[in-house]
Amino acid sequence: MSEPTERGMGRRGFLKRLPAAAVGAGLFARAAAEAAEMNPKDILNYNEVMAYRRLGRTGLWCSHVGLGGHHRGGDQEVRNRVVAKALGLGINYFDTTSDGEAKELGIAMEACKGRDRAYIVRDFLKARRPELRQSPEAEYKRVVREHLERGLEMLRTDCVDVYRMTPPEGNPNAEPVPQGPMPLGWPMEEFHNVHWFAEEFEKLRDEGKCRFMGLSTHHPAFQAKAVREEPQVDVIYLPYNYVFSGAADRLYPGAKGEGTLFELCQNRDRGIVTIKPFMKAAMFRTEAFQKRYEANKREVETVAAFALRFVLANPYITVTIPGMDTLEHVEQNVAVVKQGAPTQAELRTLDRYCRDVPRLLTAEYQWAKRWLA
Repeated sequence: MSEPTERGMGRRGFLKRLPAAAVGAGLFARAAAEAAEMNPKDILNYNEVMAYRRLGRTGLWCSHVGLGGHHRGGDQEVRNRVVAKALGLGINYFDTTSDGEAKELGIAMEACKGRDRAYIVRDFLKARRPELRQSPEAEYKRVVREHLERGLEMLRTDCVDVYRMTPPEGNPNAEPVPQGPMPLGWPMEEFHNVHWFAEEFEKLRDEGKCRFMGLSTHHPAFQAKAVREEPQVDVIYLPYNYVFSGAADRLYPGAKGEGTLFELCQNRDRGIVTIKPFMKAAMFRTEAFQKRYEANKREVETVAAFALRFVLANPYITVTIPGMDTLEHVEQNVAVVKQGAPTQAELRTLDRYCRDVPRLLTAEYQWAKRWLA
């Protein structure tokens, strides 16, 4: 990674780049118009401490911070308290990935009687399983349906707001990581599975079991292809954080003048939910951060708060979904929602603490380098 003054304040200098581009496209003007039209009475679980944005063409006004599914699970009482606290602070977007997360959320929602104050997501993560990837069409669609119906039981509800597919996208870890613009020709051989999922999703939606289709991927070219070629996709899910901010910076093949992945989604009115705001806590494992934390014991004033504010300041993003394990996590994340973008001095602090993050990634997370600015 380049030195902070070159990389952080140059190519990744968010405050110097994105606002100018967005104003040129009229993005901030549209966002301001939407905010002016927003009626708190029409927002699910409204709380003045929370900010809300429209989730693309779904028309849902979602909390700017949602409750991510990934967390250290196993203690249902803790999860009950975390979910209740999130609802109490105006969070209305609740994500799940695994069956375990769905079960915990279903119990927690029932315990605090919160289902009618929440938008809930079910993920079809089974799409990555080798035994399913080459299945015949009828079998694939049967599993899509079965997975949602079983999820509804776990979530203790009769309908989810977003049914999200997480496709296999070729081999996300074995391919070389490019240094320039995303090349053409990356493996897309299983894209037909997205179409099959979308066709079964339509039937499930018509039966009242789900409302909107989401698609999550670690492969930016795959995501761009889905937005352009699959009309059923309402919401996209992608990694975005201070270190790996390529969705706002990179041009993708075949975008036909629509520019970055964020611009492509904005132009087609797709909702944008971002994941990994802290990159699986990698931002907290750097030597620079550990020294600062041990000396001052003030984690929230450095990496966590500044990094989350960086994400929230991006006007393209409706929701970002950090995992939250404790009541303090919920309170700290909500507290920064209206604090605005990081200052230049705070960005320099982030650069010092985050410069080693790409080097510290485990093999499981090497895909993140595709999203470098």
